[in-house]
Amino acid sequence: MVTLPDLNEFTRWNEELAELGSRLTGTAAHRRFVDTLVERLDHLGLEVYRDELRFRQWEPRRWEVRLNAAAPPESATPRSLTVTSPFPYSGETPPDGVTAPLTHCGRAPGAFDDAAGRIAIVEMPTPPVPTAILRRRSGRLPPTLTNPMLGSFVRPPDIAAARAAGVRAVVCVWRSVSTENAAGQALPFTMPYQGCPAVWVDGQSGDELIEAARRGDHATVILDAEVTDDAATHTIWAELPGSDPNCADENVIVNTHTDGPNVVEENGPLALLALARRALGDGNPRWRRPHTFVFVSGHFRIPDVSVDRHGQATSTWLDDHRDRWDGAPGHRTAVAGVTIEHLGAAEWDDRRGRTGYRPTGAPAHELVYTGNPEMERIYQAASRLQRPRRPVTLRPTFGVYFGEGAGLYRSGLPTISLVPGPTHLMAEAADGGWRWFDPKLAHAQLMTFARVLDEIDRTPTSQLGRAQPQAGAAVARLVERFI
Repeated sequence: MVTLPDLNEFTRWNEELAELGSRLTGTAAHRRFVDTLVERLDHLGLEVYRDELRFRQWEPRRWEVRLNAAAPPESATPRSLTVTSPFPYSGETPPDGVTAPLTHCGRAPGAFDDAAGRIAIVEMPTPPVPTAILRRRSGRLPPTLTNPMLGSFVRPPDIAAARAAGVRAVVCVWRSVSTENAAGQALPFTMPYQGCPAVWVDGQSGDELIEAARRGDHATVILDAEVTDDAATHTIWAELPGSDPNCADENVIVNTHTDGPNVVEENGPLALLALARRALGDGNPRWRRPHTFVFVSGHFRIPDVSVDRHGQATSTWLDDHRDRWDGAPGHRTAVAGVTIEHLGAAEWDDRRGRTGYRPTGAPAHELVYTGNPEMERIYQAASRLQRPRRPVTLRPTFGVYFGEGAGLYRSGLPTISLVPGPTHLMAEAADGGWRWFDPKLAHAQLMTFARVLDEIDRTPTSQLGRAQPQAGAAVARLVERFI
């Protein structure tokens, strides 16, 4: 009987994924990963479907900021500063960059009224975000979280406004984030193409640039990028048969996404592959109900591919395949949705008075949305044996539902969604993010979600219920402006 991969095998799968490096939407590494998943699902005997999605693709090739380049006096020596990452889908410069006077435009979103023809400097605070917006069912969270991802969602630099004001390039300065933590952050990742080149720098480089702006110095910003107006990416999905003819009209949707900058973001497809192998290993369906496994693309191009931004990229698959879930005449009824993302996320922190960005030795908080009390019961029963563990279960409220489970929940399905949010989640790294990955935690989470799916399958449909309504509709509308 074929079971889940053991710790060594699952670790090897993740090592191979880390070796691919960043897999942002539509890149060559992302395409290779999707093709590999298709091959492995096909090897299990599953028919794999591909949904093509078209989008404007932006791929940076080179980025740099040089201070005093071409600035008076002419004898000044240009000096490169620390660029932590390009600003995704901002824009592009000529290969040799743009050179212009520097202007300090304050804190994000930035005031660009007097910055036409200049290089704008915008400071990006990373404020502590109150965890009260995350309504806990169980587990503990600190009163606030400081995370570059959350900061970039709340009040990012307004690159579109800079473009409209005639700014030639924008330099965004991380505040309250160490250089090591800022390195490689592909943030923010939910904006459409902006049409103005922008890069991120660390705080020390930002201080130097602001002082240079006071002196009236120039700088050169290089952001050489390739833009493809009609690129393609693919969501893939497969159906696992059920064993009970009486459940043939039902369905359980299990989803994740395939694009991401590091191994933790996103290794959910490896979990789905392992669960599919377990379900089909002996040739007989493991579960009573049919299951649809959906590997969506476009999580990092939500503005281009999503029909509902707050339902994330999965909303497009749901819109295109209503016959698999909406219960209309002749359609199946989805009785539950399970989302698996970010397995093995170790906690790293640079806000405990230490020098540098370091692991704490603990798992990142395992944020798990449970869409109603029955889903909470199922997750608690399935996870109680997990070691290591640090679960925090959440009730979706105030319009906040992180991850690709949001579309399932917004469609009325009772959901269980694993979506840890470590500080490194959106960062590209030379090692593929391997240093942020805990193999034992990832394997333990995989076993938990095998038990989750088994328990859902044992539970009568009437007991599974529906999505629990959100509280605070007025607050939800306010939060949705930023999340």
